[in-house]
Amino acid sequence: MLQEIFTARSRLEGVPLEELAVCQMETNKMLILAGGVFTALEQMAFPRIVAAPVPLNLIPRENAGEEALVLELARGAAISGTVKPDAFVTPLGVSILKRISSEYGAVPGMRLGQTGYGAADDSGKGGVRVLGGDALIETPSIGNTEKIQVIETGIDDMNPEFFPYLIEQLLANGAQDAFLIPVYMKKGRPANLLKVLCQKASLEKILGIIFKESTTLGLRHHEETRRILHRNFYKIPTPYGEVTVKAGYAGPGAGPVQLAPEFEDCKKIASRTGTPVKKVYEAAQCCALDRINDFRDRNGEQ
Repeated sequence: MLQEIFTARSRLEGVPLEELAVCQMETNKMLILAGGVFTALEQMAFPRIVAAPVPLNLIPRENAGEEALVLELARGAAISGTVKPDAFVTPLGVSILKRISSEYGAVPGMRLGQTGYGAADDSGKGGVRVLGGDALIETPSIGNTEKIQVIETGIDDMNPEFFPYLIEQLLANGAQDAFLIPVYMKKGRPANLLKVLCQKASLEKILGIIFKESTTLGLRHHEETRRILHRNFYKIPTPYGEVTVKAGYAGPGAGPVQLAPEFEDCKKIASRTGTPVKKVYEAAQCCALDRINDFRDRNGEQ
């Protein structure tokens, strides 16, 4: 650490390192301060240390040489500019901070247990504030977050027989979902609110289909954030036949929170065997859960 400080000084002053004038008293002071810091950290054994960005004063000071040295030593550290006259950073402080910080940023959420103050200059400025505690346990997020385009328009003058074809075309050309909501428009006119979800890459194509295949003269679209479960598809044998089942997972390593048999598969089996469709659907769910749990047990998953 002292080597780093002296090397930076030699670069700034333009003299070889071996010819650099060093004050033994200042060197001893830095050794004592640094030794105290590292000894304390070793005893406290913090697993994670977060430091605020190094405040570099933008107001010129009398001691321009020390400010230049601080700037030189701050390479690799997070910094922030400040115009506060009492902002006070020393070369030793920057050098220590770079070595002990695991990350830079705002004070993390914690249950405060310890506080510390010290290492100020003779006037009391620049004192270090240290907060120690136990990090708050964050609840793991469920599912994946993604952006989705939402398109909507109210239609009150279109032959309702055209709607199934419109939705069929939208789904076939990139829409992730399309549906109708009965609404009442101004003057009490019954209508349908068409809502379509799609990715941004498909937006213009979807808009073109709506204008081409419906009677709307205008629509609205905006971007929203949605949360979706991770999904896997399984071919599940049942006593009545094979059914595709979609399983939704809240996170890696977790069991399924949703099991949705493919209804078209269930309907075909029900028509072929004469079994009630709800019985086929329930059997597919039970068989899927048994098969997934058996796989997890064999692979040691919790």
